Amino acid sequence: MSTAISQMNLVLGQQSVDDADSLASRGEPRLVLSLDNREWLAFLADDWWPLSGDTGGVHLGVNLPLHVKSMDGRARVLVELELARLPDLGVQVYRDGAWRAITAGQIAHDDQEVVWPGPLPIFAVSSFVVATAEERDHLLAVAHGFSNIESPVQPFRIQVCEEHEPAATVPKAVPAKVPPKAWNALRGAAAMAAWSVPAVDPWLDTLCQALSETPSPVSTLQEAPWWETPPWRLVGTAATSQVALWEAMKSVLADIKIREGWVPQDVLTEITEQARRLGGEAVPLQALVRRTRDILLDRAAIDLTLADENPLGLVLQLLLLRPTAEHFVTWRSELPGMPPAVWWTGATLAGFLTGYRDLAGC
Repeated sequence: MSTAISQMNLVLGQQSVDDADSLASRGEPRLVLSLDNREWLAFLADDWWPLSGDTGGVHLGVNLPLHVKSMDGRARVLVELELARLPDLGVQVYRDGAWRAITAGQIAHDDQEVVWPGPLPIFAVSSFVVATAEERDHLLAVAHGFSNIESPVQPFRIQVCEEHEPAATVPKAVPAKVPPKAWNALRGAAAMAAWSVPAVDPWLDTLCQALSETPSPVSTLQEAPWWETPPWRLVGTAATSQVALWEAMKSVLADIKIREGWVPQDVLTEITEQARRLGGEAVPLQALVRRTRDILLDRAAIDLTLADENPLGLVLQLLLLRPTAEHFVTWRSELPGMPPAVWWTGATLAGFLTGYRDLAGC
């Protein structure tokens, strides 16, 4: 296995050199990020780096890496990024001995250092660079040992690179674009929403509106009005009992770490009590609690007719029984009569609970 990986990456590494030469011939500088082996694994797992804390921007070298004094004994991985795959954001660049505010598209080969104002996406990476073949093989073997990390599709190059010395001065603060704390959960919800959406109108139109930066103010789907405020959008107003239940579900599930423990009875109580505080009707919520407790105690079975009067109540029952995405999706074969609004909403919330990192088994 190790030999096969080595041979494959030697070939891919040569391709990356050719690609780099092609980029240089077109006059396009590359950005180079230095990571240690742990940071590199986090990059592979999240597809973005960094995701934690307000770093004030990421310092990158132009064409060459920035010199790093110490990695505390950890392996160093250079990440080469293509400017053409990054948005044209405002950045700070060290040019001719001074920091200047420009846009990403104005970065030149003669620049030395760039401060990028937010996380960097893995789809902008053209290649990884390490000093030895042994380091490359070890990194790939470690990545392969994690169930929620896929081996990188980008090639590895073996090269000891020259370096830029970091600028002696600090630039003015760059307004950093920091993702929300629930980034992994929100990406999981969006991924499952895209995977499970019924591939016909009006469902596809509703998904497009839910993902749009400028959503239409017009209600998109009568069967599921709660989709006007999907999990990744700000909390809406609880205009109906169903929307109150929806907002309560989003709020409670956002604070749950499913891998650290799951007590369905407690989750049921917390969601229904919050829905009542948001304006949900007391009688239907009480009926939902009684029926769902019987189901959780194996004294009753799932009844799809509940979808006619309380579709989100049915979603909640299905989710409490099978909260993670890989288990929730099996309901579709076991309950073929499930309404599309219930299936799609439940699968999306299962992705919300599971998180993007752990969706590989779905």
